[in-house]
Amino acid sequence: MFIKSEAELIYEGQGVKENGSPVALYQSKTVRVDELETFSSNYYNEQQRNMRLSRNFVVPTYLTDDIVVDDVRYELMYVNYQDKKYRIRNILKYNARYTGRTRQRMILDVQEVR
Repeated sequence: MFIKSEAELIYEGQGVKENGSPVALYQSKTVRVDELETFSSNYYNEQQRNMRLSRNFVVPTYLTDDIVVDDVRYELMYVNYQDKKYRIRNILKYNARYTGRTRQRMILDVQEVR
């Protein structure tokens, strides 16, 4: 079962200031996501994660690709959802048994940032 909602995907890139020091740069997109049920408790125990702080979002595959703007590569790192910030822990293939279209959708396995 899906819960359809909106989330903000945050991409992080590495830039350089005028003095040569590195600086984090961000790009964001607000998109529609489908929230999946969490995986089994064994999945989270093996990774030493708290199941209560984790969520799974299904998004189109193209949203998981890096973005290049002005020669800066931005990688998908965070999701803002319902006023909480989540860090992406894994990007997984979406199981074909649901739709038969594994290449078109991916699962963002995220954990709340505190």
